[in-house]
Amino acid sequence: MKDMMNKLIRRLEKNSDVSGWLIAQEQALSAQGFYVLQKLETRRVADTTEYKVTVYRDFQEDETSYTGSASFLVSHDLTAAQIDRQIREALYAASFVKNPAYTLVEGGPKKTFRGRSFGEDPFQIIDQVAEAFFARSTPEARFNSFEVFITQTTTRIRNSRGVDRSKRLQQIFVEAIPSCYGAQKVELYKTYRYDKPDREKMSMDAAQALADVALRCQAVRPEAPIGTCAVLLRQEEARGLFYELIWNYSYAGVVKGTADKKIGDALQPDPRGDVLDIRLEAPSKADMFDQDGALAVPTQVVAQGLLNAYYGNNQYGCYLGLPSTGSATALHVGKGRKSVQSMKKKPYVEIVAMSGIQIDVYSDYIGGEVRLANYFDGERLRPISGFSISGSIRECLKDLGLSREGAQIPNYTGPAFVRLPNMNIL
Repeated sequence: MKDMMNKLIRRLEKNSDVSGWLIAQEQALSAQGFYVLQKLETRRVADTTEYKVTVYRDFQEDETSYTGSASFLVSHDLTAAQIDRQIREALYAASFVKNPAYTLVEGGPKKTFRGRSFGEDPFQIIDQVAEAFFARSTPEARFNSFEVFITQTTTRIRNSRGVDRSKRLQQIFVEAIPSCYGAQKVELYKTYRYDKPDREKMSMDAAQALADVALRCQAVRPEAPIGTCAVLLRQEEARGLFYELIWNYSYAGVVKGTADKKIGDALQPDPRGDVLDIRLEAPSKADMFDQDGALAVPTQVVAQGLLNAYYGNNQYGCYLGLPSTGSATALHVGKGRKSVQSMKKKPYVEIVAMSGIQIDVYSDYIGGEVRLANYFDGERLRPISGFSISGSIRECLKDLGLSREGAQIPNYTGPAFVRLPNMNIL
């Protein structure tokens, strides 16, 4: 496998039917720890290397130009004959893919991006992560299942137009099932990502997870219809909301006709609440190119409530004559004027866990199914579950509330809380 990249390139360039190619090499070294009832059960190391080869074929039908593509994976050493067969099969499949013609990302100087190393033995870090989480446990609420993955991923992208870019990223990923033992046993499923071993942040996440599962123990369906109420979204749901808001304004949305606005149009007509500023940037200084090899281009998608720019990948950028914004996929959202304390003075439903926010601008809808929430009726706070929310996205944007307190989680920097007014609690 050591020289597989060059072997693949030689076989691709030998085939005259190949109009272009892209190879993504990914090496992943992972240290893993598995805990049951907060006791270490298993440790292991995984070391893998995989190549994803994408073959492009330009062709014409009825005087229309197309660029078809197909991919195959290589996870072990192959002979030249085996590679040639894979290429022929990919070319055949690509001949049925009728994407309008486009060009691949142009190359430049060879570039390598590296994230900061954790600088410690990964199994020592796994122990520290587990200690930070388990220290928050009580006899009534603890982690039944807990898994930690510390992965170093090195990705190299090369293509037929001279792209040769590499990046090395390190990440801590946690899968946890906090459980509460009350009148009945209940569980929640939680995941966390960290780009450094931040024990303070981990301890806070653990405390919140255990508090949430304790709430789930007490939660019941609303006894009577709540009716209309403000909804508060925490940072995870806020991130989902803002991605949904700008989804239609990707290059793909414009090309496919799902974008309902043009540059300069108001996303928030006549706003009475906080005004939106949404920017996309690279997730980190190391994560600077996407799966096509395109470099990140910071993009201010929404500025002062107005649609300021479209964004997207190389293929759809070619169709629009616009540059790819690459891996600029991390949201930076401007904070608002309201404190969280002021948001919680009047009745509200604070979402703890839900299936995700859905938005349909054409039917003027925003909503989703809620698994767990806190309901404050103006006098007392109580946990509720098993309901859904719905409302008008236009009205929500008109009177949107953004907290002045900020939060930072993977792919999101912005308000810690978002207030949606006049939502129907169903």
